[in-house]
Amino acid sequence: MLWLDSTYPTDSTKPGAARGTCDTSSGKPDDVESQQASASVIYSNIKVGDLNTTYSKKHSKLQALVTSSALGAGAIGRRPDLIGCLA
Repeated sequence: MLWLDSTYPTDSTKPGAARGTCDTSSGKPDDVESQQASASVIYSNIKVGDLNTTYSKKHSKLQALVTSSALGAGAIGRRPDLIGCLA
């Protein structure tokens, strides 16, 4: 996912192209599968419903703040401690 954790497009020097510390040659499927063969992910606490119906009203102000902050900054909240690169 170079678009998320590396420089993308890989040959760009424009502002915003550098999006993370991963090498631009990282993330090749063969490398990922051979180096992290037992990797897995669990998605939980998934909610389905119409917009603004999947959380309680007491969290609505916080949700609005987080959403507007992320959109205003032009960024998606990420946990850098959970992002890894494969060379």
